[in-house]
Amino acid sequence: MNKLIEKYDRPGPRYTSFPALPFWKNDLDEAQWVEHIRESLLIEPAIDLYIHIPFCQKLCWYCGCNRIITKDQKRSNEYIQALKNEWSFYLHHFPGIEIKSIHFGGGTPTFLPAEQLNELLSIFSNHIDPKFIGSIEIDPRTVDRDQLIVLKSFGFKRASLGIQDFEEEVQIAINRIQSYSLVEGVVKMLKETGFESINFDLIFGLPKQTVKSINDTIEKVSNLDPDLLAFYSYAHLPERIANQKLINEEFLPIGKDKRELYEKGKAALFKAGYFEVGMDHFAKSESYLYKAFDNKKLHRSFMGYTDTKSSTLIGLGATSISNTRTSFRQNEKDVKSYVAQMSQIALPVNQTSHVLSSSDQVTNDIIQSLMCNLQADITLLREVEMWSFIENGLSEFEKDKLLRIDDDMLYITEIGRIFLRNICMVLDPYLGKKGALRFSQTV
Repeated sequence: MNKLIEKYDRPGPRYTSFPALPFWKNDLDEAQWVEHIRESLLIEPAIDLYIHIPFCQKLCWYCGCNRIITKDQKRSNEYIQALKNEWSFYLHHFPGIEIKSIHFGGGTPTFLPAEQLNELLSIFSNHIDPKFIGSIEIDPRTVDRDQLIVLKSFGFKRASLGIQDFEEEVQIAINRIQSYSLVEGVVKMLKETGFESINFDLIFGLPKQTVKSINDTIEKVSNLDPDLLAFYSYAHLPERIANQKLINEEFLPIGKDKRELYEKGKAALFKAGYFEVGMDHFAKSESYLYKAFDNKKLHRSFMGYTDTKSSTLIGLGATSISNTRTSFRQNEKDVKSYVAQMSQIALPVNQTSHVLSSSDQVTNDIIQSLMCNLQADITLLREVEMWSFIENGLSEFEKDKLLRIDDDMLYITEIGRIFLRNICMVLDPYLGKKGALRFSQTV
């Protein structure tokens, strides 16, 4: 295994989209974007909605999200109005739009008090699909029962808690201190309020983590019994993420030490009754995510893995990403600029976009199938321009027993799951044009 890690561990995309965002061509204007949505809605009339809330009360030193640190809740007033104006733009063009799901991300969505959550969610009330699912990312330090009651009244059933690690020494090293008892109380509130699914986000590779601290954390996680878990690798990129310079690199586990944290952590999760799902995710057998994975119906979007996905995703707020089957579009990243642009009903100035070519669509479908279900039909891939290069790359992975190919089906092996990003990279014609050094390590 160590030889394989040495061979394949390199910077590479996580493939929440293909092409990865740094390779988007910015070839989509407002009129074209509206037309792409119109065509997508003809195929499937319901959309998924992502809402980005960028505010956080405290700075977590490891975090690479787009956020503003403030304790002044009045800061959100003009931002809420900007979200309303952006939504009004879409209603102007698509008055009969239906919402299949809403996902709140951040930042910290629970920065918004119950009154503001109610105010914001009310503008979507007349457009909710009967099969609606609501989900939200929660900071255990900034959530209360009133917020959960509002969310539940609008059909929210799924919550994701940022845990990272329960070891106090690790929490101090990353400036995110939250006790086990605090998280236990939030989980109890969620269940009492009627939330049906709870996810915990954990991170390995943080400063001062040890095998013991990882095992202790997972034991505490098991006691709280969330049905879903994400177990992410910490990507230390201080040259890109300024606040990561606050982390003492002396205490970061690297190389074999970091990999051992993952392997021991994964073993502890298996022992606690979790099954590996897709990449970096684990689920109890009774969870909706495991059932989707088991039935080869798992999906993936910019928000993570899910059991259902619309053809159209509309993202509201600064840095939010939208997509149709044939295009991607990202809003203005700077919050002040976004709010200024949205002082009237309009679409934020297009910062980044991409229209997928027919070849892009083929590769995207195959990569997403591999990322979700660990298998893909590669029939159409044989027709792309760089097939001979791809075939050679896949052959090398097959020699290393990371995948197998039967006729036109590609299957990821158990050991190959670790190198899933590497396998997808050999399908990616964009990497050779600009290189992959802007990404985190693949293993």
